[in-house]
Formats: sequence, structure tokens, C-alpha cells
Amino acid sequence: MKQANEVAQRYAKALFESIQGSEVARETLESLRFFSTALESQKTLLDILRAPHISANEKREITEKLLAELKLPTGVANVVLLLVERNRMDLFAEMVGAFQEQMDAANGVVRGRAVSSQEVSAEDRKAVEAKISTVTGKKVILEYQVDKSLIGGLRATVGSYTFDDTLDNQLRTLKETLKRSIH
Repeated sequence: MKQANEVAQRYAKALFESIQGSEVARETLESLRFFSTALESQKTLLDILRAPHISANEKREITEKLLAELKLPTGVANVVLLLVERNRMDLFAEMVGAFQEQMDAANGVVRGRAVSSQEVSAEDRKAVEAKISTVTGKKVILEYQVDKSLIGGLRATVGSYTFDDTLDNQLRTLKETLKRSIH
């Protein structure tokens, strides 16, 4: 699976390098996501594009008709056609994710995950992301999840950084401090 991921990254990198400007990159990402959603909703189409018994020419014709109807940007259409021709459509979703990573890296953005005991307000989300941004030196975008097993607080993971401000961690730290002061 790692090799597939590397291949998807190469396609994403080639597409990203072929476009100029952040606005074009955003539009390209939106088009990639749109096409990905269309593929997910039409499983039979993806099955056809993956089917070994359907000729490459038939797959190309089907894809060209679909791309013409969807009016996707040329760069996106070319990558889709290339993936179809090389029987690599199974990499499309990974390639979209890899394109997002390329775009994030170019824009100084890092993504991560935050887990809390309850829903975090929009105001608190901004504060958490701003605080982590000062540590990482990059714009931080977090995906938030609720974990009812946490007593309280929030744990965020961004790249190799983990920011643990959960009550569990605070209690553990207090326990260790007390143990050290007693011994």
C-alpha cells in the first residue's frame, strides 16, 4: 500500500506543479473533490474504469464523455485520463488527499486532530488553533472529535506535536509530581 501512496503522491505533485497560483490550486482541489464525490456516488462507473475486461479505448471514451459533461478544468481532466489509461483509478482518492497535502505545504498549513470531552465552540477552536500556530509557526487547521471517555480538556495532534491539556494528563502530571516530591 505504501507504493500506491507514493504513486498517488507523484501524480498529485505533477498536477500541483503544473498549475500556477493559489486560486488555481483551490479551484483544482475543488474540482478533484467534486469528481471524487461523483465517483463515490457512482460505484458502477468506478467498477467499469477498473474492469480488466473493458478495453482501454472504451474506458477512455466513457471518461472523455463524463469529463465533457462535468466541464472539469483541463489539468484535472488530463490527470483523470492519465489514471484511466494507466489503470490507476484506484489511486484517485489518495491522489486527491496528496494534492491537498501539496497545497497545504505550499501555503504553510498543517492539519491535525483535536479530541475533547465535549463539542468545542467556534471561538475556542480559533483560540486553540492560534495557540498551536504560534508553536508550529504554521497555520493550523484541526479536525475536531468528541471522545466521551475523556473527563475534560482537549488533546491535539499536529504532525509530530501532541498538545495534551486533558484532565487525565493533568492528573497524571500531578501524580508524578507528588511521587517525586515524596521520594
